[in-house]
Amino acid sequence: MLRSRSCTGALLVAAVLALGGCAGGQADPAASSIPKITWGDGSTPTASAAPTTPVPTRTTALATATPLTAPPGVDACPSGGTDKRVQGGLPDDSYACLGDRSTKINVASLAQGKPVLVNLWASWCQPCINESTHLAAAHRAFGGSVNFYGIDVKDSEADARELLAASGVQYPQLVDPTGLSRIKLRAAALPMTIVLDSSGKVVYQESHEFTSGAEIGVLLQDTLGLVP
Repeated sequence: MLRSRSCTGALLVAAVLALGGCAGGQADPAASSIPKITWGDGSTPTASAAPTTPVPTRTTALATATPLTAPPGVDACPSGGTDKRVQGGLPDDSYACLGDRSTKINVASLAQGKPVLVNLWASWCQPCINESTHLAAAHRAFGGSVNFYGIDVKDSEADARELLAASGVQYPQLVDPTGLSRIKLRAAALPMTIVLDSSGKVVYQESHEFTSGAEIGVLLQDTLGLVP
């Protein structure tokens, strides 16, 4: 089930500008929360499932993180794979890895028999900063079943590294210094999250700020049938 929303119309644009999305496009005001369904044991996700680490602001994130020569604790981009494009998948387009510009990953080949979550973000985007700890928590809970990737868009590499350190994000990061990924991946605003099934087909795509790790968990259960 592919879910995607777009911004259209002058009135919608005006409403969008009030909601706090980033990079010339805001979060869709028509976007609703992820459907509230239950875990496999019948329990309902609640705010208590969210990480307790305080959400960093841009100022505190950059002030508390120590500048390093490579992303601290961030997994290296994997090697190998195929560049074959999947029907209903992401476009045939490659991005360099943060901290290793000599390695490039084709997003069309991210799924290697395993589901993937891709998050487009930037350190200058406050909604992206807000959800960073929630993505880190979801990765810790689901990283064994889902491969997580970030795409850092039109950003300062030093700021991006520092935010990753402050928020605890450890999954591989790609970089897009030009911002073209927003066009090629149809990102109306940042942050945007895309979920691929194990074949590489897009099953979810939306510009939306997650407000808890539990909400991301519900999304993965809803689209992929996964439980923590």
